[in-house]
Amino acid sequence: MRRTFREGALLLRALLMPAARSVRGNIGLAALSVVLAFVLWIFVTDTEGGTTRSGTLPNVQLQVEPVNVPRGLTIAGEIAPVRLRVEVDEDVWGDLRSDDFMATVDLAEQSEGKHSVPVEVEARTGRGRLEVLGTVPAEVEVTLVPLFSKSVPVEVQLQGTPPAGLESGDPRSDPDTVTVSGTQELVGLAGKAVAIVDISDASSGIERSFALE
Repeated sequence: MRRTFREGALLLRALLMPAARSVRGNIGLAALSVVLAFVLWIFVTDTEGGTTRSGTLPNVQLQVEPVNVPRGLTIAGEIAPVRLRVEVDEDVWGDLRSDDFMATVDLAEQSEGKHSVPVEVEARTGRGRLEVLGTVPAEVEVTLVPLFSKSVPVEVQLQGTPPAGLESGDPRSDPDTVTVSGTQELVGLAGKAVAIVDISDASSGIERSFALE
């Protein structure tokens, strides 16, 4: 057994010695081969993944939604829209739309007055390895003012003429008053809430919910 092991070791040494001498004699070539293999791997990976493009999307303008508005306050005016900077695959760049993103400003820590608040963007799609880089501008101005409320009557306005054989009666609403809230300036302009009801196609009494204006 000991003799067999010794003969095997001698045979293995005889096989490996030429390879070892070859590597020592061509160490530069071996290193170059490793570098070339690495470069080739990067090239193949990049080719398979496709080229990317980064910058400001030309056809996307996002409306900014406020979240966590402090109790007792409301926003005066409108928040300016923002543009979006992204990095995405070239073949997806032109297909991105506003619906693919949601922009918000968190007002939880804000008080009455004017503030510059950073915009946060959430991507609603993962197409083309999409990565959101930021917005232009990065912050928007938000003015918080006291929230005013008041009660106004509800008025039902009938629209159209009922079919032959039918006539309209006096409409009733439930509730007959509602509360409107907003800035003092806008709430002061509100005199009533109106529900418009089309009766031109009615075949009987109409009882359902309507949006108020």
